Amino acid sequence: MKTFLHACDMINEYVGRFVGLLLVIPCTLLIAVEVFLRYILNMPTMWGMPTAQFIFGIISVLAGGYTLLYQEHVTMDIVYKRLSVRKRAVVDLFTAIIFFLFAGAMLWKGAEFAWSSILSRETYGQLWNPIIYPFKIMIPVGAFLILLQGLAKFIRDFMLLTRKVDK
Repeated sequence: MKTFLHACDMINEYVGRFVGLLLVIPCTLLIAVEVFLRYILNMPTMWGMPTAQFIFGIISVLAGGYTLLYQEHVTMDIVYKRLSVRKRAVVDLFTAIIFFLFAGAMLWKGAEFAWSSILSRETYGQLWNPIIYPFKIMIPVGAFLILLQGLAKFIRDFMLLTRKVDK
């Protein structure tokens, strides 16, 4: 079990670092160049902002598991942080039902969305017309990563509640 939990953590750790280092920096630079070209030189590109949006979309979906790994998703901190570790685990196990339904639906529908895009060889549909199905494939990949990390968290919370505490 420890091997499985460690593997879930490492997969999301590496994906999160990849996204942070190899996507956030180029996306930021791309936006800065586009802003300079558009507002300083009055020479906007037709591909700059759409490309940045594609990259940002990839960042958003692939970083979900990494964010869950470090428990940085939104919580009701005013209440949640005041609870003991075991009570937080109870709350997390209870809300896991909602989490798994949402993430499962995101994986299922995201896969359908991506598959439809692949079959139609979907493109952007503007003057600059790149293929976009590789970007849409990232939706089910990101959903899988967050489901994987959610499963690891669920197992850890369950183990925390079921272990015996010596008095």
